Amino acid sequence: MSALHPTKLIIRLAFAVFLVCLQPAFAEEEFYRWTDANGVINYGKNPPPGVEATLVTTYGGKGEPETGASPVEGDANQAPKQDAAPLTDEQKKARQERMAQCDQERKRLQTLKKPGVRIRLQGSDGNTHYASPDEITNEIATSEKYLSEACK
Repeated sequence: MSALHPTKLIIRLAFAVFLVCLQPAFAEEEFYRWTDANGVINYGKNPPPGVEATLVTTYGGKGEPETGASPVEGDANQAPKQDAAPLTDEQKKARQERMAQCDQERKRLQTLKKPGVRIRLQGSDGNTHYASPDEITNEIATSEKYLSEACK
C-alpha cells in the first residue's frame, strides 16, 4: 500500500482537527489560559505549575478568574513595550504558528457561516450527525470568541 500524498494527509488531518473542535463533549468545560515564557498564549485543562492562569469557561462563559487565581500577566494580545528585546527565532516561530491557527479558525468560521451549510459532528459515542442550527450557532460563537481573544 502506498503512502498518502502530503496534500491528502494535510486535508485529513485538518478535517480531524475540525471534527474534534466541533465535539459537543467540550460544551461547558473549564479551561485555563496562560502565557508561556515565549509570550505565546496557551489554553488547557491543567496549566503548568508556577504559572499564573485565568479560568476560561467555554460556550458563553465570561472567562473571569477563578477565586484565588490571578489574571495572566504579559498578555500576548497587548501592544508590545517599546523597550522590548527583539523576538528570538523561537518566538517568531510561535507567532507564525499562532497566525496559521488564526487563519485556519477564520476559514472554519467562514464555513460555519455559509447559508445552508450542513456540518457533520461526531458525538462522544463516535456516531456522527448533522449539526442543528443551535449547534452551528454555538460553534460560530465559540469561533468568534477565540478569534477575538487570540487573533488580534
